Amino acid sequence: VYITSGAHDNTFTSNVITGTTADTFTQFSTWGYHDGGDNEAVLADSGKSWDPNALIGFTVLNLDDDGSSGTITANTATTVTAALSGGTENDWDNGDEYEIYFDETQADGVLLRGGAVYAPWHAGTGNVFDPNNCIYANDGDGMENQTATTVDAENNWWGAADGPSGEGPGSGDSVSLNVDFDPWALMPNCPCTENADCDDLLVCTGTETCDVENETCEAGTPVTCTDQCETGDCEEPGGTCEPEPDDTVCSATPDTCSEPDTCQTGICEDGGGGDTDDDGVCDLDDEDDLAGLSIKRVTVKKKASVPVKDKWRAVGELDATTAEALAFVQDVTDNGVTVIVSKQGSLVTVNSFSFLSTHCSERNGSISCKDPATKSKVTFRKRSAVDFFQVKIKVARQDLTLPIAAETPLVVHVQTSGDLDRSDEVGNCTTSTKKVDCREVP
Repeated sequence: VYITSGAHDNTFTSNVITGTTADTFTQFSTWGYHDGGDNEAVLADSGKSWDPNALIGFTVLNLDDDGSSGTITANTATTVTAALSGGTENDWDNGDEYEIYFDETQADGVLLRGGAVYAPWHAGTGNVFDPNNCIYANDGDGMENQTATTVDAENNWWGAADGPSGEGPGSGDSVSLNVDFDPWALMPNCPCTENADCDDLLVCTGTETCDVENETCEAGTPVTCTDQCETGDCEEPGGTCEPEPDDTVCSATPDTCSEPDTCQTGICEDGGGGDTDDDGVCDLDDEDDLAGLSIKRVTVKKKASVPVKDKWRAVGELDATTAEALAFVQDVTDNGVTVIVSKQGSLVTVNSFSFLSTHCSERNGSISCKDPATKSKVTFRKRSAVDFFQVKIKVARQDLTLPIAAETPLVVHVQTSGDLDRSDEVGNCTTSTKKVDCREVP
């Protein structure tokens, strides 16, 4: 859209101005008559008032000298210097008519002509681009105003929800000085025919759609970031929620614990290992949970076979001298058991497996649980010469969580349906891409 002196007091609404590419065209500037004498090398027009040297590089044409022309090398308020050629005389005589023009390249979506070169043919005043114009994806400025009069260009879409660039604050098409662009549209507000016409190019604002019947764009459903470990801000370009800083205190499992729950990479994780047996006390502080089980070694292996047959093993001892220990073993017999290996101080479970009561049997005071489908097995073997059960766990599952950092101890948790669960951790781990081996330090 090219606004010159002949255009004024126009209102532009509901237009789509997009895809303007660079184009070079001959632009008229001014004309007149030489009055500085005959056979002169310098054009003179006492009626002009050009800005000094504003015409350098333009072309001057002598219309009365058989078409001689030249490139302007200097000018004053009333004179133009150019070496004429191509004519019969290649000079200026009184009364010779002249024309001054230049080749101009523009790629603006909207150009309001102005500046000293164009005087007095500036764009007319009173032109309004408000509202509901979509001015975007132009190679040049979205709007360039060369005049000194501010143009009303409010309530338009500039190709980005954060507004125009250039003299604007955003990333849409640029605007020049003397363009009143604020407020701008936060999404396309010109007539639409399909959903693609309404895309604001942001993920956080949801998916915009076109009401084809009314030719209007409808806003999408914004991404909400209300979790306690999120700041509330949605981040582009992925549309993800900005996490609170790690170690920000949050509230995960409702238990009492000497170690607070904290945010870790946007997730609220239980302090003290959580409350595995749901007795209201975190595992770190729950003596019933921790007492009696001593894990000597944990090995996690990952195999590349198809189908995948990952597995983990643990060996240890369970105190057999207390009534709670005996009740725990009886609960395993009656109700089955779940065995879990996880990372210390985290809810991230490496693997878990549950044995049903039908998988478990008792013999001579020892308990054995075996899943016939996977061959997974857990045994509590009573040693008559010592006051403990020997514990052996072998779990075969698929796709265990590896790798595990060598400095991260593993926790083995043995959980029944009651509140006499047992946990222990073992550190001193070595790790590779296919194996983690943790042993109790003697």
